[in-house]
Amino acid sequence: MALEISGIIGLDLSLTSTGIARWGIKPETPVFHTLIKTDPKMGTQIERCRFIADQILLYSTKIDLFFIEDYAYGIGAKGKGKAQQLVTLGQLGGIVKSRVLDFTGCEPFPVAIGTWKKFLSNNGNLNKDSFKLEVFKKHKIEARGNDDAAAIGVLDFARCLLKASSVRKLKKYELALIEKYRKEHIELRIRLQALAKKQAGRG
Repeated sequence: MALEISGIIGLDLSLTSTGIARWGIKPETPVFHTLIKTDPKMGTQIERCRFIADQILLYSTKIDLFFIEDYAYGIGAKGKGKAQQLVTLGQLGGIVKSRVLDFTGCEPFPVAIGTWKKFLSNNGNLNKDSFKLEVFKKHKIEARGNDDAAAIGVLDFARCLLKASSVRKLKKYELALIEKYRKEHIELRIRLQALAKKQAGRG
């Protein structure tokens, strides 16, 4: 019995503007993408983090796997303000990952920012202001902002990684990124095996 994945979600977390992109697994299924916005008037940072996590789960019906842009660990070297941003993002990431774990039984799989940017454009140092343009050029999708463009980039890497459908003929650099990820994330294979076993039990 072949593994069937109902859907996947890509996330780019931000306390002010989280990007989310979801895709049902059939090739003809269009990508859904949006932004989850918050501001300080909504409450404390933790309250805003919980709101974002709750909103993500509202979009998560029939979703088997989540992929999330990994933390940019080098940001702390650029000053106190940047370090605080990393702490805030860590709080948000922890809450979201915990809620996703409760929801699916599996934490989101991290995708390094350089990985999905190179997969999107063959440029691992792609400037943030270019995200929307590169997403449109490659996928003909008009992102609302840089954050949902990033989520679309994460999602596209994930769906090609899973070979959930014949999305397109992959280029050499895309195949190399996928192979590298598979070698470094054995837990993904374990998760897919668990899903296949669960489906076989229902069959």
